[in-house]
Amino acid sequence: MKKTLFYACAALCVALTAGFYGCSDDEEIVLNEIRVDKKTVNMVVGEQVPITATTRPIEVKADFLWYSNDEDVVKVSQAGVLEGIGVGRTTVVISQGQVRRSIIVFVAATPVALTAIDAPSTLNVPIGYPVKVEAKPVPEDATDLFFEWSSSDEDVATVSQDGRITANVNAIGSTAVITVKQGEVEKSITITVVKPTMTAISDPSITKVAVRYPATITVGPFPSSADYAPFSWTSLTPDLATVTAAGVVTANTNTLGTAKLRVTSGTFSRDIDLEIFSYSPKSYELSKDAVCNLDAVDWDTGGTNVSQYGNGSKEQSYVNGVPGDIGQNVGSVGTGSWRQYTVYVKDAGKYKVRAWLSGPNPGTVAKMHLEVDGSGANDSGTLSSPGQGGWHVWSAATAWVDFPNTLTLSKGYHVIRYVVDVANHNYKQFEFTYVP
Repeated sequence: MKKTLFYACAALCVALTAGFYGCSDDEEIVLNEIRVDKKTVNMVVGEQVPITATTRPIEVKADFLWYSNDEDVVKVSQAGVLEGIGVGRTTVVISQGQVRRSIIVFVAATPVALTAIDAPSTLNVPIGYPVKVEAKPVPEDATDLFFEWSSSDEDVATVSQDGRITANVNAIGSTAVITVKQGEVEKSITITVVKPTMTAISDPSITKVAVRYPATITVGPFPSSADYAPFSWTSLTPDLATVTAAGVVTANTNTLGTAKLRVTSGTFSRDIDLEIFSYSPKSYELSKDAVCNLDAVDWDTGGTNVSQYGNGSKEQSYVNGVPGDIGQNVGSVGTGSWRQYTVYVKDAGKYKVRAWLSGPNPGTVAKMHLEVDGSGANDSGTLSSPGQGGWHVWSAATAWVDFPNTLTLSKGYHVIRYVVDVANHNYKQFEFTYVP
């Protein structure tokens, strides 16, 4: 009986002990998440926004730590109230123990109402040069700006939505009203279309001039549509080139090189360098020391109506009816045609000139003469050639024919023009001999 009672009491003790441990109210509950009522916050400077944060599981007591990653943008109280400080973007972090939660915060400027638009009341708009108007808000920190632009007359001037005004080239002196507005706030700008103001002299039309070949140089205002005072010309190197009031440049020089001109217009001036060169494809020098034989096919390279005019072509010279090794000549010559040749005179003085010719005989008497430096005068007298018995009879006794007059030439470069008064011949060469 006693033994049975002992076992019963032991069993009761074990049961009571087990029940004590299995039913304890002090078991720990672990925080595994923080929830917020706003994951992203958009606010303005000065605004306050409360954030509600809760624990999960909800049985966990909240003991949050709040902080901002950039307090120049937003501050946060330990009660979870955000305050916008400055424009920008940052994050606010809520933590408790090892658990964290972030909120993205955007802070914008506090809206400021537009009261006026600051822009000029009148404006000159030059043709060809659009003018961009800077319209400024009043107050300067006004927000939500979107200006609208319009023109009262697009035949006078148009305006883009960024405020760029473009004048019509045919509307000089005309006016229009440009309006910039936002909502009920607007500003009117009266524009007048004008010619642009000259700011410089443009690049010259030529940068080089052939010796003894007059050429006209022109410039203009920059911008090209600007008003300008008449241009006047001066040669800074008159020993190399002269220039007329109309801009006609003549390089009357003993040497090739660079001439300098100055052009002025009102208060503007510009110095221009002009390269002086020779049109001659070869260098031919006249001197007292040697006879100069100038090949007729080496006429100057200035082109038609500059260094040549009319019929005349380079062709192979024939000997006894077949091409010979005696070079080329000018054939297919036309009456009234001419060719020009640039020569350099080393020794000033008189020079006898004769031509190497070939033409049919009997036939029309060929006639020609020489002009010096664009004189337009018959400086050599008229040479008459009775013919040599054929188009390529270069060895005939009458093949070399003298011009009646000598040419008086100063030292330096000269242009000799061979003028065909009556055709009916080919010509091959000119011989210049100094006359003491």
